[in-house]
Amino acid sequence: MIYVRQRAKEPGRRPACAPTSPGPATTGPSWGCSTPCSADIETIVVANEKEALLLENTLIKRHQPRFNVKLRDDKAFLLLRVDLDRPFPRVELVRRIAEDHARYFGPFPGAHTARELQRLVTRHFRLCSCSPAVLARRSRPCLQHAMGRCSGACAGLIGPEE
Repeated sequence: MIYVRQRAKEPGRRPACAPTSPGPATTGPSWGCSTPCSADIETIVVANEKEALLLENTLIKRHQPRFNVKLRDDKAFLLLRVDLDRPFPRVELVRRIAEDHARYFGPFPGAHTARELQRLVTRHFRLCSCSPAVLARRSRPCLQHAMGRCSGACAGLIGPEE
């Protein structure tokens, strides 16, 4: 896979070296080395820059193109993770999808957006925000329960079925 990115808000600002039709532009110095390696060309059009960045990140992670150097490292966008196998599910922020039975939502390009959504979901559904280690040793309700933001699972005030 050869990776070529061409993002520009205005078509006039796109590089002039990009080929528009078969001809001399495809044999120039910038395209001469990559054209013989490619058997097929695929284009994906997205609505805005955020979608382009998310798609670019996803495709780079999936295919790991040989000529890409900027996004080839192990950085990843934030995801929301909800593990429904736990007795009291909670919403967590993670950067990688693990091979488990949890549900993942995202990716979110901005950490602020992901954290705000985590906070809203936890408050709206009154989910427990205590870690499993805290749940195991806590005997009284947490501060979130005192403020009405938690259902009290950490102190055993509700059962797993609720």
